[in-house]
Amino acid sequence: MSIVLRASDFGVPLDADRVFGRAAPLVIEVGFGNGEFLVQLAERFPGWNIIGADTSPSSVVRARRRIRRSSIPNVRLYCGDGRFVVRHVAAESGLYRLYVNFPDPWPRRRHSRRRLLSPDFLRLAASRLSEEGAIWLTTDHPGYFAVARASVAETGLFRTEERPPPAETLETRWARRWLDQDRPIYHALFHKMAEPGQAAARLEPTLMQHALMRGDLSGVAGFEKTVYRRGAATIVLADAFRSLDGASLVFTVIVDEDDLSQQALIEARPRDADILVGVARFGKPLSTKGLNEAVRCVAEYLEGCGLETVRVG
Repeated sequence: MSIVLRASDFGVPLDADRVFGRAAPLVIEVGFGNGEFLVQLAERFPGWNIIGADTSPSSVVRARRRIRRSSIPNVRLYCGDGRFVVRHVAAESGLYRLYVNFPDPWPRRRHSRRRLLSPDFLRLAASRLSEEGAIWLTTDHPGYFAVARASVAETGLFRTEERPPPAETLETRWARRWLDQDRPIYHALFHKMAEPGQAAARLEPTLMQHALMRGDLSGVAGFEKTVYRRGAATIVLADAFRSLDGASLVFTVIVDEDDLSQQALIEARPRDADILVGVARFGKPLSTKGLNEAVRCVAEYLEGCGLETVRVG
């Protein structure tokens, strides 16, 4: 199994035996930066299965190098929203610990919805944390620390314990930068003490759909970026290009749904008297309702170019 996981590598919930080759306490760090803390954590607790999630591809590359140099077997990385890992990977009561180190504070009011430790996310985390589970927060931002504690209090699901930050947290790049500037660092443990009223819903993988169309595919000329909204999914037809033989059209598509963002290729190619529209195997995207809707959106786009949809399914 690769160190870097794609969404399609996950079971829902996580099949730890398949991903790590063993069953062990599951620990997640959201926003791991260059991976210093992840490596230290894995070395101190070799009996844990650890997943780090970060939206920055460059952070994933740096952390992967660090993990390979240290020959650590119990860490996997995911490039994407940490909410996806918590929501769709951890089983109910299957998450032992959640680390949030120096998260982006999003201090402006109009950006407040982007803060990770919102009441909604905390309720999600409570549904995944085990009875003895906890969220470990470390931040240099007093405003974020106050908002996080207020959000925790609002849920009524956690007991807050403030304490000095652990030594390993202070050895990371961000911590050293703030300490050199004499900035205080705040740390708290949010111990789970109750279950939310309802467990957070999961993304449900689906069978991949395709569309059959008829018309003159060679007559499709030009392309205009198009955005569709289908339920909870936002679908962007970002670009289109022809195959080398000129017979097929390939659309690059971005699908955002339920804390998951995927890029995929959807191909429209001749098949006998019809045109088959479906998801290409490239990149192995996770089959979801949103990705199936993306197939429908490509068919709808081609209808606007004069083609006719025969069947979708």
